[in-house]
Amino acid sequence: MTLAVGIITGVLTGVASAALFWWWQAKLMRPKLLLCRTIAYYRLAQDKADRYQIKIMNGRRRPAVDLRVTVSIHLPGLLRHGSVEILLIHKFESPFLDKAITYGIQPSHMPQDTQQRYLNYLPADLAGSIRSGEPVDLEEFFKLHKEAYLRVDASAMDSFSGASCLVRSKYGVESIKAGRFAAGKSCEHSDVLEEPEDHEEEDAHWP
Repeated sequence: MTLAVGIITGVLTGVASAALFWWWQAKLMRPKLLLCRTIAYYRLAQDKADRYQIKIMNGRRRPAVDLRVTVSIHLPGLLRHGSVEILLIHKFESPFLDKAITYGIQPSHMPQDTQQRYLNYLPADLAGSIRSGEPVDLEEFFKLHKEAYLRVDASAMDSFSGASCLVRSKYGVESIKAGRFAAGKSCEHSDVLEEPEDHEEEDAHWP
């Protein structure tokens, strides 16, 4: 009887310890990535198209590592009625995330395989600009369908535990807000229109 009680107690203790470790890792040791809910836009004097930014912040005190970000446009009805095509625009990778990072979004930099698959279905002037590498206004894609949206997926690992996380956010045309993002851990927008290299390193990642 004593042996059975000891075995049961040991098993329950092991289960409780495993559950506590899972909770500790899932709640406390995973990175906490925060995506700003707006897309920032602004234009410099020499620009032919507006510049667009997304911003990702680290919600932990510890740095996150191996940050991977994909940016895609989801466009209903491009090929046929009822379909939703996913046009990959960017893949970003950063080895280290301390406080915050912004990425510039430029649709004309979409990968070649995305261009080969979808450019023939886009309006001729828009497709031509992308083929020639000319800057393209992101809002031109939102004009193609009222339910079009930009999606951002971001993943990273905790620099101490190695635990990972994935976050995702959708942005419609109503998410676009004038003014570049302010520096640091903030989703506020600034009216200051400066060259990207004038900002601190964490706030200047452009395709």
